[in-house]
Amino acid sequence: SMFFAVLAGLVFVGLFALLGWLTRRISPLLSRAVDFALLFLVLFYVILLVFYRTDTTIYSALSITIYEFPAWVNYLLLAVMLLLAGWLTYKYRPSPDRAKPVSKKALVAYSGLFAALAVFSGSTMLFSYEIDTDLTAARTSHKPLPNIILMSAEGLDRKHISLYGYQRKTTPHLEQLSRSSLVYDLAFTNSGNTRGSLCSLLTGKSPLTTKVVYAPDILLAQASFQHLPGILKKLGYYNIYLGGTYHSTPYRYNLLDGFDIQNNQKTGPTPVWRKMAGMEVLFLSDFAGRMYGKAAFLASLPATNYHKIWRSWLFYTDKDFSDESRINSALKYINEISSPWFMMLHLFKSHGPKYHGVKRVYSQGKEQVKDYDDDFYDDSIISIDGFLGEIIAALKKKGKWQDTLLIFFTDHGRNGLMKEPLPLVVHLPGQAKTKRIKAPVQFLDLAPSILARLGVQPPAWMEGRDVFNGDSPEGLKKRPIYSFMVNAGQQHEELGFIKKNLGPPYYGIGVAQIIKEPGLLQYYLPQRRAALLRPPKSTASGEQRKAVQQDLQSDLLGYMRQKGLSQLQP
Repeated sequence: SMFFAVLAGLVFVGLFALLGWLTRRISPLLSRAVDFALLFLVLFYVILLVFYRTDTTIYSALSITIYEFPAWVNYLLLAVMLLLAGWLTYKYRPSPDRAKPVSKKALVAYSGLFAALAVFSGSTMLFSYEIDTDLTAARTSHKPLPNIILMSAEGLDRKHISLYGYQRKTTPHLEQLSRSSLVYDLAFTNSGNTRGSLCSLLTGKSPLTTKVVYAPDILLAQASFQHLPGILKKLGYYNIYLGGTYHSTPYRYNLLDGFDIQNNQKTGPTPVWRKMAGMEVLFLSDFAGRMYGKAAFLASLPATNYHKIWRSWLFYTDKDFSDESRINSALKYINEISSPWFMMLHLFKSHGPKYHGVKRVYSQGKEQVKDYDDDFYDDSIISIDGFLGEIIAALKKKGKWQDTLLIFFTDHGRNGLMKEPLPLVVHLPGQAKTKRIKAPVQFLDLAPSILARLGVQPPAWMEGRDVFNGDSPEGLKKRPIYSFMVNAGQQHEELGFIKKNLGPPYYGIGVAQIIKEPGLLQYYLPQRRAALLRPPKSTASGEQRKAVQQDLQSDLLGYMRQKGLSQLQP
């Protein structure tokens, strides 16, 4: 990988040198402009490496990140780079003799600088990663591969779902599905933030392993290629993602070589330049979008057109479309694509604080004034349940229902809630009866469970367990479940916490949670405070509760230190 990185750097410098030689023969002014452009690019890359790649790699050990810079700092950095490039261009301006050849010393200096930068860049993200196991040969089952659908919706609170006892009839299609499915009573998310939750689900890893909780967190190096969709592709699946853009689209958090289609755009194999310069591309996209947005605002121009084109070209993902459009696309792929296929469908109607475009049942004749209005929220769930009914009907009409593994879930609870169980219903291919699962499970269990169902041994880097038919309920009850989210102060204002930016080594985490028999504990990192939110029994004494809290806190902090948060104290 470093060989190709160095070669790319030398070719780039060589092209600039050739351009400089040609322009010197035409015009000293034009030659000076080429030199200025080259110097500016070098300086820009140096700034990018120092303030973005290095800082992201060691995760804010310097307590500075590009994303936290105010606008004036960005402009100041650009101004300094432009002035420095201009000064160097003037100081080392070419000779008036336009035909004079390029200085060998200058060519060697430029080549060495770009080669060094390329080596540094290439060494932090290798050219390509492959999973060692021959997964096709590793299958223990010779049954035809089923189609797989992961259907999720933003922030579903189980207390508002009629399948789980809510008095309003919000999920009739989910109730019908449950009659031939596994229904989980104690399913928990691994993150109260969408990006952290979905990334954990697809990789089978804890958010503290992936270091992905909230934007701009992304998968780094080999982790970008270790995920369920990549394994399914090796088995012959055609993979489709239909969902949001910035927070939830896999390509946005650097999940590579996983999906063939993302939001109706073909992705294909990850380009070589994208693998070599993943973080640089993410930075340039964000930086260019923000700069254009400011300039467009000042000039009274549309603030999105160029931004959409730029992001679309880089990420193949940012095509804004509604849940109705996502469902229509899903129905199209179900009817057109040959089996086996894997589809991840993430819907947004239930994302607060306001709920738009919902089927008006309980909110009929009502104006949506306050945030998180229950009537509108219930109608958003009814709308999503209707979409589930459309998907199931299309599968049955196409004759694919008996050959499909369908999982319905949510990314986290309403407004990022982690402490309550969440809806999880799994229909296995050919399943005709319901089964209620009382043991606690977590969403990072889904990826290894799917592989086990296909007859594939889950890789060692997956941390979850088989919760479809594998692990015993007693074994699941004894293991701890860990969850993490950002903005603890904002989420717990009622407890008197003040929102603050977190420094190292917390990776932006504000609240950590452990669920383990016989209780649930949340630990708020900015305040170094713990709260036992679910005591073991109402009859337990104060000493018993204190002992449970100390045990859970010790377990949670020990796990976090094991994952690299060495500065945590008991």
